[in-house]
Amino acid sequence: MRGLPEDEALQLFSWYAFKQSNPNKDYDDLSKRVVKYVEGVPLALKVLGCHLLGKSKQIWESAINRLEIISHKDIQNVLKVSYEGLSDDERNIFLDIACFLKLENIEFVMDFLNACYLEVESQVSVLKDKCLMTVSRNNKVTMHKLLQDMGREIVRQESPSNPGIRSRLWNHIDIDNVLKENKMSNAIEGICLDMSMQTKIIYLQPSSFGVMDQLRFFKLHNSVNNINKVYVSHGLSSISSELRYICWYGCPLKSLQPNFLSENLVALDMPHSHIEQLWSSVQLDNLKHIDLSFSKHLRSQDLSLTPNVKILVLEGCTSLHEISSSIHGCKYELHMLNLRHCRSLESLPTDIHVASFEKVIFSGCSKLKQFPQASWDMKEIYLDETAIEDLPSSIENLSRLVILNLEDCSMLQRLPSSIYQLKSLQYLNLSGCLKLDGLPDKLGNLEALRVLKAERVATREVPTSILNLRCLEELDLTNCSIVKLPNNLGQLSSLKSLLLGRNFFDSIPESIEQLSELSYLDVSYCERLQILPKLPSKLDNINANNCISLEEPLSLRDLLKRDFSPSIRFNFSNCFKLNQNSCSKIMRQFQMSANLQILRGLGQEIFLETDRSYFCFPGSEIPEWFTLRAKGSSVWYPWPNFCSSDVTSLLICVVVGFRDYNKDQGLAIGLDWLLQREHGAEVVIHGTWSVWDNGTGPDYLESDHVFLGFNHTFKFDDLLLPRDERYHGIGIRFHVQNSYAERLHYCNVRKCGFFGRDLNPLRVNKLPLLFPFYCVIYLFKILFYFDSRVYVPHVYLSLFHLTITNAICHWFSFVILHLRSRPNVPQTNSLLIHITLIQCKLESSPILISLTLDGEKFCDKY
Repeated sequence: MRGLPEDEALQLFSWYAFKQSNPNKDYDDLSKRVVKYVEGVPLALKVLGCHLLGKSKQIWESAINRLEIISHKDIQNVLKVSYEGLSDDERNIFLDIACFLKLENIEFVMDFLNACYLEVESQVSVLKDKCLMTVSRNNKVTMHKLLQDMGREIVRQESPSNPGIRSRLWNHIDIDNVLKENKMSNAIEGICLDMSMQTKIIYLQPSSFGVMDQLRFFKLHNSVNNINKVYVSHGLSSISSELRYICWYGCPLKSLQPNFLSENLVALDMPHSHIEQLWSSVQLDNLKHIDLSFSKHLRSQDLSLTPNVKILVLEGCTSLHEISSSIHGCKYELHMLNLRHCRSLESLPTDIHVASFEKVIFSGCSKLKQFPQASWDMKEIYLDETAIEDLPSSIENLSRLVILNLEDCSMLQRLPSSIYQLKSLQYLNLSGCLKLDGLPDKLGNLEALRVLKAERVATREVPTSILNLRCLEELDLTNCSIVKLPNNLGQLSSLKSLLLGRNFFDSIPESIEQLSELSYLDVSYCERLQILPKLPSKLDNINANNCISLEEPLSLRDLLKRDFSPSIRFNFSNCFKLNQNSCSKIMRQFQMSANLQILRGLGQEIFLETDRSYFCFPGSEIPEWFTLRAKGSSVWYPWPNFCSSDVTSLLICVVVGFRDYNKDQGLAIGLDWLLQREHGAEVVIHGTWSVWDNGTGPDYLESDHVFLGFNHTFKFDDLLLPRDERYHGIGIRFHVQNSYAERLHYCNVRKCGFFGRDLNPLRVNKLPLLFPFYCVIYLFKILFYFDSRVYVPHVYLSLFHLTITNAICHWFSFVILHLRSRPNVPQTNSLLIHITLIQCKLESSPILISLTLDGEKFCDKY
């Protein structure tokens, strides 16, 4: 393992040992001894720093002396110093995590540990403080691989040659040997077998579990395909009373007998099992987690046998027809109930009382027609794809309700008026509720609502009360037969995502510009839409696919003049009436804005997170300013004596011919960058330019389309590429593929090109000719729009100034870019930035904009 430099290692160690960047004066020499000994390994520095925090110099000396006895400097033995300072229970908890609890949910881990040890919270806190374990952002228990290896080695050393008398087993070879040969002992406390590693079936003896009377943890899972590879011949005899957790994917048992269950059991996980019925007489008060998902033969579940269960997962139990309680009025502690796709379940019990549900999932219970009067206080309810016809009026009592999902409830005819009293509701999904007669006008009373989805709910006009939802961040009104949008749409000040596709309006209100937080706009298949108004400045994702009447997209150019976003996605596929001149101007602005960001030094950072920026529209030509372009799927540029680090982020452009394309395939452009060495050999760097995920693109495409975007050439700065190696040419090959990286042979790249400020085919001997050339070009550009009937001297002087300044800027750019391609020339980014800024200011000046876009307006102005 590579260590940090000495000064960085000392600083890291000091943060953990002293809570500051440098060691205390009295501990300076001791700290340097630690850093030197562990050779700067970050994990060892953290663990030892936490171990020595707040300790006296005597303890420091003792710990360092013990370290220095380890002559071979085994990093696990270094880390073991911290382990040896733990109490017995803390050591056992550490070994439990290292052997079989890593990556488990923290709530389950704490329930399991609390059933095994005392004062678990404080002991887990000690492990965290010593950097021996952590809890990730998604609430998973994690541990560094080195620490896990150390813990497992400690267990292995309990009996190096006989795994049957170790406390914990996790290696599939060891477990196979112990179970097949019936070598179990009462030393075994835990077994964790990934059956995907197992090549042969294991047959257990009926008495196998009886020998392991200290067994606390038993897990047979399959990380690949849920197939069971452990069977029993005649059932199992009694099991250890110490057992806290059973997990058995595909369990072959048809029933769970009382002698197989421990009264101390905390969690039971048996997905894809053959169980037909559960125990009928034993009440397991400590059982808190049950997962019997996809047990297709299970017919009923009596909650009274597990009164303290917190999580009950019965998803995919397609034969389950009843959930009951044999104890009337019993109050349960359920936090989450998952009955997704229990297709035989027709009704819910009304006599089950739950203190406070967090989540209830009935999604896909296609026979469920009625929801009980709301006696359950819930935060999340999922009723999507059920046969619910009505909601009870008592739903107003769910004061904690945050999520209500009614998607594709095709039989739902109305919403109770009391639903508008849900002041905590943040998410409401009504998409696919085809029998609803439009959107209710009182939706505006849901003042906390952040997401409203109403796709395929027929309503010709948007209820005006929706505009009162000042917290609304996402609004989906796709395919709602809307013919007109409200003029004051801009009142939705928090809106970030607006989906209006497949409607019949012909214009978008100008107030949309006031949606300052809007970043995504979908107007796809709005076939009457003719023009886009001025759009909000944060908008960087527009889907206007199949807007067949849309003519003028020039408002996009204003979006590109602000700070450039690497996540820009402008989809105008199948928009055949688009003004091609406007598209060319948008592409040019795309290039100018992106280049400015790159030259500011952001080229290596702003494109790290996405390969998805693009501008797409119908067309068959690569822009002329792409000086490196070619017909076909590849383009080549001879560039003598350059190295990979010389190449900054590049614009790439392709014309793709489509035939028999459909959106279920997704779309990506595969590309191979080619770097030619001195003797002709090529270095090939593969990349993917993702465009549309499966199901998100146009329904069909049958014509040529232009795609403009970025390739992130920071990938050239690869550790496998020698930084000082010189190359003599650069090229690129393109092909079309789907989202699964499979080539689409019926879609082909007809033309291609790439553009970079460092790449230009002009030679140095032609540079002196560029200055007069640009002067002439800019002069003709002015005269073309200028009305000779108007004579204003100061205007002519301004025009002459613009001509000369622009020509000088372009000429200097080419000189600098040529010099940068030569070896031993210092970087000139700052000068190029100033030149580009001057050009941008000139391009955006009132005089030149008037000349470029509309000569008549200029003449009228003067």
